[in-house]
Amino acid sequence: MSSSLEKALLFLPVAFFFAIAGLVFWQTSTVFVELDAAGGPPQYNAALVPNGLAWLLVIFGAVQAVRIFAGKERFNDGSVPADEGASTPEESFLLVRAAASFAALVAFTAILPVIGFYLAMPALMLLLMLILGNRSPVTLIAGAVLTTLAAGYVFGALLNVRLPVGVFEVTMW
Repeated sequence: MSSSLEKALLFLPVAFFFAIAGLVFWQTSTVFVELDAAGGPPQYNAALVPNGLAWLLVIFGAVQAVRIFAGKERFNDGSVPADEGASTPEESFLLVRAAASFAALVAFTAILPVIGFYLAMPALMLLLMLILGNRSPVTLIAGAVLTTLAAGYVFGALLNVRLPVGVFEVTMW
Protein backbone atom coordinates (compact mmCIF):
# COMPACT_ATOMS: atom_id res chain seq x y z
CA MET A 1 0.00 0.00 0.00
CA SER A 2 1.33 3.43 -0.82
CA SER A 3 2.33 5.84 1.92
CA SER A 4 -0.25 8.46 0.93
CA LEU A 5 -3.03 5.87 0.94
CA GLU A 6 -1.96 4.64 4.38
CA LYS A 7 -1.92 8.23 5.68
CA ALA A 8 -5.40 8.69 4.23
CA LEU A 9 -6.53 5.52 6.02
CA LEU A 10 -5.35 7.02 9.29
CA PHE A 11 -7.54 10.07 8.62
CA LEU A 12 -10.62 7.99 7.73
CA PRO A 13 -11.86 7.64 11.33
CA VAL A 14 -11.32 11.38 11.84
CA ALA A 15 -13.43 12.12 8.76
CA PHE A 16 -16.15 9.78 10.06
CA PHE A 17 -16.08 11.47 13.48
CA PHE A 18 -16.59 14.88 11.88
CA ALA A 19 -19.23 13.60 9.44
CA ILE A 20 -21.26 11.93 12.19
CA ALA A 21 -20.98 15.01 14.40
CA GLY A 22 -22.12 17.15 11.46
CA LEU A 23 -25.14 14.91 10.90
CA VAL A 24 -26.05 15.09 14.57
CA PHE A 25 -25.74 18.89 14.63
CA TRP A 26 -27.86 19.12 11.46
CA GLN A 27 -30.55 16.83 12.87
CA THR A 28 -30.76 18.54 16.25
CA SER A 29 -30.97 21.98 14.64
CA THR A 30 -33.64 21.02 12.10
CA VAL A 31 -35.69 17.93 12.90
CA PHE A 32 -35.57 18.31 16.69
CA VAL A 33 -36.55 21.98 16.40
CA GLU A 34 -39.51 21.06 14.17
CA LEU A 35 -40.61 18.51 16.78
CA ASP A 36 -40.15 21.11 19.54
CA ALA A 37 -37.71 18.75 21.26
CA ALA A 38 -34.55 20.88 21.16
CA GLY A 39 -35.14 23.33 23.96
CA GLY A 40 -36.05 23.67 27.59
CA PRO A 41 -34.63 21.92 30.64
CA PRO A 42 -32.50 18.78 30.16
CA GLN A 43 -35.33 16.31 30.79
CA TYR A 44 -37.30 17.80 27.85
CA ASN A 45 -34.39 18.61 25.57
CA ALA A 46 -33.88 15.61 23.29
CA ALA A 47 -30.98 17.40 21.57
CA LEU A 48 -28.86 17.76 24.71
CA VAL A 49 -27.27 14.30 24.79
CA PRO A 50 -26.74 13.94 21.01
CA ASN A 51 -25.15 17.41 20.86
CA GLY A 52 -22.89 16.60 23.81
CA LEU A 53 -21.79 13.34 22.20
CA ALA A 54 -21.25 15.11 18.87
CA TRP A 55 -19.01 17.67 20.56
CA LEU A 56 -17.02 14.79 22.09
CA LEU A 57 -16.61 13.33 18.59
CA VAL A 58 -15.34 16.71 17.35
CA ILE A 59 -12.86 16.97 20.23
CA PHE A 60 -11.61 13.39 19.84
CA GLY A 61 -11.41 13.81 16.07
CA ALA A 62 -9.32 16.97 16.48
CA VAL A 63 -6.99 15.21 18.94
CA GLN A 64 -6.63 12.28 16.55
CA ALA A 65 -5.88 14.63 13.62
CA VAL A 66 -3.17 16.38 15.64
CA ARG A 67 -1.64 12.99 16.54
CA ILE A 68 -1.58 11.99 12.86
CA PHE A 69 -0.03 15.30 11.77
CA ALA A 70 2.58 14.98 14.52
CA GLY A 71 3.47 11.46 13.37
CA LYS A 72 2.42 9.87 16.67
CA GLU A 73 -0.35 7.70 15.23
CA ARG A 74 0.34 4.14 14.16
CA PHE A 75 -1.71 1.24 12.86
CA ASN A 76 -3.13 -1.31 15.31
CA ASP A 77 -0.16 -3.64 14.86
CA GLY A 78 2.27 -0.86 15.81
CA SER A 79 3.55 -0.29 12.31
CA VAL A 80 3.84 3.09 10.68
CA PRO A 81 2.67 3.85 7.12
CA ALA A 82 5.03 2.19 4.61
CA ASP A 83 6.64 3.93 1.68
CA GLU A 84 5.45 1.71 -1.15
CA GLY A 85 3.38 -1.38 -1.79
CA ALA A 86 0.08 -2.59 -3.19
CA SER A 87 -3.16 -2.70 -1.28
CA THR A 88 -4.39 -6.12 -0.27
CA PRO A 89 -7.95 -7.36 -0.71
CA GLU A 90 -8.37 -7.32 3.09
CA GLU A 91 -7.55 -3.61 3.24
CA SER A 92 -9.98 -2.85 0.42
CA PHE A 93 -12.65 -4.88 2.22
CA LEU A 94 -12.09 -2.81 5.38
CA LEU A 95 -12.73 0.36 3.39
CA VAL A 96 -15.96 -1.12 2.02
CA ARG A 97 -17.02 -2.06 5.56
CA ALA A 98 -16.28 1.45 6.82
CA ALA A 99 -18.22 3.04 3.96
CA ALA A 100 -21.15 0.66 4.48
CA SER A 101 -21.21 1.44 8.22
CA PHE A 102 -21.22 5.14 7.48
CA ALA A 103 -24.02 4.68 4.94
CA ALA A 104 -26.04 2.76 7.57
CA LEU A 105 -25.60 5.65 10.04
CA VAL A 106 -26.69 8.16 7.41
CA ALA A 107 -29.76 6.06 6.60
CA PHE A 108 -30.53 5.75 10.33
CA THR A 109 -30.34 9.52 10.72
CA ALA A 110 -32.66 9.99 7.76
CA ILE A 111 -35.32 7.48 8.84
CA LEU A 112 -35.21 8.15 12.59
CA PRO A 113 -37.77 11.00 12.57
CA VAL A 114 -39.99 9.10 10.14
CA ILE A 115 -40.30 5.67 11.78
CA GLY A 116 -39.07 6.48 15.28
CA PHE A 117 -36.29 5.28 17.56
CA TYR A 118 -37.73 1.88 18.52
CA LEU A 119 -38.05 0.80 14.89
CA ALA A 120 -34.96 2.50 13.42
CA MET A 121 -32.48 1.41 16.09
CA PRO A 122 -32.94 -2.37 15.70
CA ALA A 123 -32.60 -1.97 11.93
CA LEU A 124 -29.36 -0.03 12.40
CA MET A 125 -27.97 -2.59 14.84
CA LEU A 126 -28.85 -5.47 12.52
CA LEU A 127 -27.15 -3.75 9.59
CA LEU A 128 -24.03 -2.87 11.58
CA MET A 129 -23.67 -6.38 12.96
CA LEU A 130 -24.08 -7.85 9.46
CA ILE A 131 -21.52 -5.41 8.06
CA LEU A 132 -19.07 -6.32 10.82
CA GLY A 133 -19.42 -10.01 10.02
CA ASN A 134 -21.90 -11.43 12.51
CA ARG A 135 -24.08 -14.06 10.81
CA SER A 136 -25.72 -15.81 13.77
CA PRO A 137 -29.49 -15.15 13.66
CA VAL A 138 -29.80 -15.44 17.44
CA THR A 139 -26.99 -12.95 18.05
CA LEU A 140 -28.28 -10.58 15.38
CA ILE A 141 -31.82 -10.45 16.74
CA ALA A 142 -30.88 -10.52 20.43
CA GLY A 143 -28.17 -7.89 19.95
CA ALA A 144 -30.46 -5.57 18.00
CA VAL A 145 -33.38 -5.89 20.42
CA LEU A 146 -31.35 -5.73 23.64
CA THR A 147 -29.27 -2.76 22.46
CA THR A 148 -32.43 -0.90 21.47
CA LEU A 149 -34.14 -1.63 24.78
CA ALA A 150 -31.04 -0.70 26.80
CA ALA A 151 -30.52 2.58 24.93
CA GLY A 152 -34.23 3.35 25.12
CA TYR A 153 -34.30 2.71 28.85
CA VAL A 154 -31.17 4.76 29.58
CA PHE A 155 -32.22 7.75 27.48
CA GLY A 156 -36.01 7.48 27.78
CA ALA A 157 -36.51 6.36 31.37
CA LEU A 158 -33.37 7.31 33.29
CA LEU A 159 -32.43 10.54 31.51
CA ASN A 160 -36.00 11.53 30.51
CA VAL A 161 -34.96 12.29 26.94
CA ARG A 162 -37.80 12.31 24.44
CA LEU A 163 -36.90 9.81 21.75
CA PRO A 164 -38.42 10.23 18.27
CA VAL A 165 -41.63 8.20 17.95
CA GLY A 166 -42.21 8.58 14.20
CA VAL A 167 -45.46 8.09 12.35
CA PHE A 168 -46.17 4.81 14.17
CA GLU A 169 -45.81 6.49 17.59
CA VAL A 170 -43.98 3.52 19.14
CA THR A 171 -42.66 4.32 22.58
CA MET A 172 -41.72 2.32 25.66
CA TRP A 173 -40.78 4.67 28.47
